[in-house]
Amino acid sequence: MTTINTTVDQRVTKLKWDGTSYLYGLLTTRNTTGADRTPADKLAGIWPDHPYSGTRSTQFWGDYGIKIVSFGVTTVGREGKSPGTYMTVPRAWDANDEIKLLGRLADKYRNGAQWNAGIFIGELGKTVDTVAFRARQIGRALIAVKRLDLLTALKVLGSTPQQFTAATAIPTRKELRVLGRKSLVPMTSRQGKLVEKKSYTNWFELWLELRYAWRPLLKDVFDLSESIQQLDVPRKRVVRASFHIKKVLANPILGAFNASGEGRYTKRIKAIISEKPFSFPEYLGLTNPESIAWELVPFSFVADWFIPIGNYLETRHVLSEMPLDGTYVRTTCDWYRSQLTGMWPSYRPDSSPPNELYYYDPISWSRSMTIARTLHSSLPVPLPVFRNPAGNSPRSRALDALALITQVVKGGALPGISFKR
Repeated sequence: MTTINTTVDQRVTKLKWDGTSYLYGLLTTRNTTGADRTPADKLAGIWPDHPYSGTRSTQFWGDYGIKIVSFGVTTVGREGKSPGTYMTVPRAWDANDEIKLLGRLADKYRNGAQWNAGIFIGELGKTVDTVAFRARQIGRALIAVKRLDLLTALKVLGSTPQQFTAATAIPTRKELRVLGRKSLVPMTSRQGKLVEKKSYTNWFELWLELRYAWRPLLKDVFDLSESIQQLDVPRKRVVRASFHIKKVLANPILGAFNASGEGRYTKRIKAIISEKPFSFPEYLGLTNPESIAWELVPFSFVADWFIPIGNYLETRHVLSEMPLDGTYVRTTCDWYRSQLTGMWPSYRPDSSPPNELYYYDPISWSRSMTIARTLHSSLPVPLPVFRNPAGNSPRSRALDALALITQVVKGGALPGISFKR
């Protein structure tokens, strides 16, 4: 907690018309108390909201002219004039004002219930979309392999037969049908390449022969999952509302001076609402495909490998519809500025002949602001719900693509085609 009490007095002493003295000039004061920033806040260069109260004021201690005529003798001089408040609140803050303030905040909350900005259409939207695209590639290639069309599978994966050696040359569809009934003997394929003497038990093994084409795709998805972990943070939104009462001019000082000014008595609420924190990395704990010995794992691992992404997308979707955490900053601000502008036209100082008294050319002004800020964890205002975009969102596309992979892998071979020896 830091308390600051400072006074800067630039006033000087001047002589009045009668030989006495008065103060003339600026007087600035500051009396504030507030919580300190943490070392981490200072290091990061941020100024988080914190409890605070205090008053700052600047006053100009001025004077006004005075003219005295007594028995034909005229005396002219200046008289000191200390600054006054001049402005006042016409009525106290009441329950109706509080209701209006909370009503404005509630309106902004309700509008915020339709927010679509966030994870799936913000910076993460493209990332999740790319995951969906890669998953669809693998799913289409899976379907091509089940149809014994390895050339199409390679094309979908962005590879070409020339990338493979003769030991892994690609058999034709007709040859693949023969593979299911007997061991393969050396023969010539459509590309003029020899097929290795080998027996295939099912289409999964054929698919593994293409691993050099589809492993880079899985590596892309793995890299994207790391990007999601870094970019996906709980969404946060700041909503502000305020309501004020205008200040009015107080009664003229001594009935002599004319004053002008403005001021407000204001109450504000700053609502910082955010999704509840959650440990997303545990749902994206994908194994690095470069560290996997693919020859030693069942092919169903590929479908299982994508499950963490599906879990993440589903959990993220549910989390976005949960109640939000909120911090509410309430601030009361009492502010005004005012100054003397002259004399009331109808004002005449008390004087009796042969004495005459005149006032003129007053100068004096003041500015002041008093602030009280407090932090709260709740308010009697309904919280909004973040909504994900409806329809064909990146999340929906990604889940559809992952479902395709799972269905193809778990479904096994196509009806009517046997890969048993």
